[in-house]
Amino acid sequence: MKKIMLLFILTFVLSIGQSDIPILKWAGPQGSSPETYEEWSATHPYTEFSYTLENVTYGDQAGSVAILIEQSIASALNSELNQLTSNLQSEGHTVYSYQITGGTPETLRSFLQNLYNNNSIEGALFIGNLPVAWFEVADDFGNGYKDFPMDLFYMDLNGTWLDTMNTGNGKYDGHTGSVHPDIYILDGFIQVD
Repeated sequence: MKKIMLLFILTFVLSIGQSDIPILKWAGPQGSSPETYEEWSATHPYTEFSYTLENVTYGDQAGSVAILIEQSIASALNSELNQLTSNLQSEGHTVYSYQITGGTPETLRSFLQNLYNNNSIEGALFIGNLPVAWFEVADDFGNGYKDFPMDLFYMDLNGTWLDTMNTGNGKYDGHTGSVHPDIYILDGFIQVD
């Protein structure tokens, strides 16, 4: 009976053709399209990386979290950051709050690696316009390459990231070694008026 069931499942799975899989489509506002790496990098040039440790709030349990906020918006969000830190501390987390300026994806990842190795962070919250890592894949439908921003670059701190398809273009296209996330990342762009 098990062999018949396995044969039925395999037959069903193998009968699904690639043409039956729906193509993902852009779901942004009508008439818009996702920004490409080249468009994004033209408006976000890399500058020298710097950081300031603003505060360490100690929790009473294991588990450290880093809050990385864009320096230019930190003062506008001071009360919200204090509340967030208080909430995390009440849950037992030690919170490291940093203000960040500039940098590349590689310098930000290196910074996170140091926090992971020296402070045992389990995650980081990105607030504001921080460096963005991009990944590209060959388009299966013959349209060259597709690129997109990627957070896994900051989560997997001991894997190896490669740029082999279009070497030196600033976009990764391979990931080897230990490829599992080591920390979590929560991020979002916040615009302050």
